[in-house]
Amino acid sequence: MCSNVDVKTLWRVVALLALLLAPVAVSVHAPAPNFSAPVAACSEHQLRHDAGGSQAQYTWDQVHWYGCEGLYSFAWVLVAYRGHPVFDVTLVLKWSLTQRRWREADRGAACVPGVMPDFIYRQGCFSN
Repeated sequence: MCSNVDVKTLWRVVALLALLLAPVAVSVHAPAPNFSAPVAACSEHQLRHDAGGSQAQYTWDQVHWYGCEGLYSFAWVLVAYRGHPVFDVTLVLKWSLTQRRWREADRGAACVPGVMPDFIYRQGCFSN
């Protein structure tokens, strides 16, 4: 059986180990960009209507996945040329405040960390 001194020492060691092994929380105090802006409803239908119908060269044959946050969205789309499925593309779209519709964004300019929400950046900027 342990004595009182041994139990106190044991608890001190356990407390010290808990402090040393506990995850450290890092806090960064930088102003976050405000991505929350009033936009039209984000739906596959809305994205197809606004951006998918605006291209004369191709049409959206099938939408595999899409997502929206704030003024930006992405769409993983199978495009068709003259009704024949051709290839998969990843599109980044931006809500036009003046035209009140989704428009294809210039990925070269928009795909920069901090320009768009992180979720859209990760899903829309790292594939074809």
